[in-house]
Amino acid sequence: MRNMKAIFRILITGFVFTGLFLLSPVIAHPAQHNALMIEFSTGGDDLRGGNDNVNLIVLLRGGNRIRFNNVNQGMRWSGYSTHTVLRNLPVNLRVEDIGGVRLETTFGGGIGGDNWNLNRLVVWAFIGDQKRRLFDKGGNPLFRFTGNNRVSEFPFPAPPPPAPPMLNFQFSTGSDDLRGGNDNVNLIVLLRGGNQIRFDNVNLGVRWGNNSIHSVSRILPANLRFDDIFGVRIETTFHGGIGGDNWNLNGLVVRAWIGGQYRQLFQKSGNPLFRFTGVERVHEFLFKEGKEDIGGE
Repeated sequence: MRNMKAIFRILITGFVFTGLFLLSPVIAHPAQHNALMIEFSTGGDDLRGGNDNVNLIVLLRGGNRIRFNNVNQGMRWSGYSTHTVLRNLPVNLRVEDIGGVRLETTFGGGIGGDNWNLNRLVVWAFIGDQKRRLFDKGGNPLFRFTGNNRVSEFPFPAPPPPAPPMLNFQFSTGSDDLRGGNDNVNLIVLLRGGNQIRFDNVNLGVRWGNNSIHSVSRILPANLRFDDIFGVRIETTFHGGIGGDNWNLNGLVVRAWIGGQYRQLFQKSGNPLFRFTGVERVHEFLFKEGKEDIGGE
């Protein structure tokens, strides 16, 4: 019994002092932050530290700034070394908002003043789920900081214009083809509030053969959001009667690219999912709260 108590005491001690309690499922993890990661490569003249340090100022398009003082934390950065600095950014910041960085040294100048050769500067942004390299430039040196040249700005290239919102439709044809010619498909995007966006003859008059898959992409208005789209209507131009076309649509996938983000809005299949005829020329496919709809009813 005495040995059992000793073993139990050892287990409790190990549990407390080795940090095993951190495995408890009730521990909350911190939320992910937007961040800027800067990689400094020093050349043949070091950064002394102490009173000779580096401040980092993030330059935002529009004129605002975000300041981080003493990013080397008073430490020396020796010659031909590389140091990485990570700093959190405001949660509402976008990658496109960052226009450059400004480095300010606190060198005093004069006899015994510090000099620093910065040979390379690399800047990464982690914004939301995006990771983007904003700047990568080197030299020998890229810039030499002295008591007289204490500040340098590094502007980033202007970001490319954002891609316009886009919808992509993937049509899977079954065992009865879409004839084309005068027998074609129109697409109507259904928006919340009653508005619609119409795209006529998305097959361009071309036949879609049996058991084939065709992809159609169309540009959307610039101000459209994912949640604005709640369905699509497919209209055929079949005339019916003897010799009229029929089309088995076996699968439909709808994907959206808006604001640099991708989302699958709809996916459903059947055998057929819907059979278009001269009588049944129109069918609507409604999305579920803007989320992916997979499988049959």
